[in-house]
Amino acid sequence: MHPYPAENLKGEQGFALILVLVMLGILSLLGILALNTSHSELTITSNFKTSQRAFSAAERAVEYALANPAIVGATASATNLNPYAASITIDNSGLDTSATNVLRNLGVGELPDFLAQSYSQEKFGGNFYNISVQTRGPGGRSKARVETQQIRIFQKDDEGQLITTSGG
Repeated sequence: MHPYPAENLKGEQGFALILVLVMLGILSLLGILALNTSHSELTITSNFKTSQRAFSAAERAVEYALANPAIVGATASATNLNPYAASITIDNSGLDTSATNVLRNLGVGELPDFLAQSYSQEKFGGNFYNISVQTRGPGGRSKARVETQQIRIFQKDDEGQLITTSGG
């Protein structure tokens, strides 16, 4: 004798199979959504990392330009930084040589007020520079553009550089 008579199960034939298939479909959909979210988060993280590397390369280009006597000491009003791209490249990030990368010597002038409070205008002067660089991150997927002004403070008696300040 069967524990459940067949006449009691007539309306429920195949219901368990349908229920299992629906649950399997829902779980599959949740799995796909989780994978899609993970992929999106990884893409965002990767893009952030490459943009940070591009910005670091731009900062490196500015520092390199200011530390290189051949660039800072040039008598031209503007020095192209593209020939120095190999020296600025870090970790597959570096100058975007298709852009205008330049250090402009704006000349000698009086110190701005915020520096004049610390240095006497009679004894000290400043050489003003404008630096504009564009860099690319690894794989060329991200770019960073930095424009900055620098002041190299010198003592008027001996023209020796004391410090370099940043702005902008």
